[in-house]
Amino acid sequence: MYGAEEAVAAYAGTDSGQEVRLADGERVWAGLHRLDLSGTTARAYSAEPDGPARPGVPYGETDETGLGDHARRIGWIVRNSVPNVSTQQVARLIGKPDVDPRDATAAAQAAIWHFSDDVDLDTTSGANREDVVRLYQAFTDSRVNVGAGPAGPALEVTPRQLSGAAGLLIGAWDVFTSADRVDVTLRGAPEGTQLLDEEHQPVPGNQARAENGAYFFVRVPADAPAGEATLVAEGVAPLSVGQVFTATDPARPGQALVLAESVTGRMRSQAKVRWTAATAQPSAYVYLDCPRHQLRVFLRNRGAAPARMTVNGQPYLVAGLKEQLVRLPSPQAGRYRVQVAGPGGYARTFTDAVTCMTDTPSPLSRITTPAPHPAPTPSAMPVAALRHQSGGLARTGADTLPWLVGGGVALLVGGAVVAFLTRRRG
Repeated sequence: MYGAEEAVAAYAGTDSGQEVRLADGERVWAGLHRLDLSGTTARAYSAEPDGPARPGVPYGETDETGLGDHARRIGWIVRNSVPNVSTQQVARLIGKPDVDPRDATAAAQAAIWHFSDDVDLDTTSGANREDVVRLYQAFTDSRVNVGAGPAGPALEVTPRQLSGAAGLLIGAWDVFTSADRVDVTLRGAPEGTQLLDEEHQPVPGNQARAENGAYFFVRVPADAPAGEATLVAEGVAPLSVGQVFTATDPARPGQALVLAESVTGRMRSQAKVRWTAATAQPSAYVYLDCPRHQLRVFLRNRGAAPARMTVNGQPYLVAGLKEQLVRLPSPQAGRYRVQVAGPGGYARTFTDAVTCMTDTPSPLSRITTPAPHPAPTPSAMPVAALRHQSGGLARTGADTLPWLVGGGVALLVGGAVVAFLTRRRG
């Protein structure tokens, strides 16, 4: 349920309606009620036939789950009855040009009780007005009442409560609203607490202007003791037909009310932020680095508080949300053994065989390869030599020059190096 604990309205009495007789013979008043929304009056139908609340009882917006499995049927009734539509439109349901507004509201109210509380109207004794009975039958006929979708919240912060640890990110809270923007503030938090936006960036002054669909996180300082704060969203928002309001004070009960007309009112919704004192969350894993003949021990702390850890009895302090590397010499053969301990009873022993292979030079690696001799290029030979080899251009009268090119043969033989790198995690 959203917003039920935030009082944004007060019960202001009954409106149009009349007394009707139920199937069990009980006579009750059926019709519209009035809600005061910060100076704006909204009319609503009751979801319970228990009689109206006392004036001044505080109300807050909630979701439609309180209407039971027939919320869609109830939503259709309030959307197709007075005051959301005219009496002439309601009269079309029974083939008449118009109906008395009191008959329309009484019939709609009785039809809502039929779905919300399985309470039926007396339709046979003649105790109720004819138009009330006929409209009631139309409102409850599944061939006519095809159901309607939920109204959606005017303003909702969800979930209602989230918990975490000091120093860590807590969230996210979503803000849903029919308003263009609403104010979101963090209240009652210790100094240094941050309200963070979708990008995890601090919101200046822990106050934001949020659109529909925005979401937020909270981070409490790591040294803060256990506590709680409140995330509050406020703003003027349109309220739709079908939105549900319930009494917020258990000592002052009232019927659940379903809005029968669209209005604009000042809304408020809030959520609780709770946290425990920061703790350390140690973990470790070991990595066998054969080429360096090392054991690499990685100490991790996923908590916000510092973690005092030991590796084979040697102490180390790992800061909150950090990782620290410890290097140990690796034995050349046999097995290695690393013992890690930390806060909260953390203790792990890492042991495994050393599988590193010793590098040995290959016999082929001692074979030397002679460097090849490049063939001379024409541009590197003297012009006189060219003329001597060709017999002279003047004597032969030809443009061709014979070339003598020599080559060498090279033999390349390589060796191989094998390295094994073994990694162990824990």
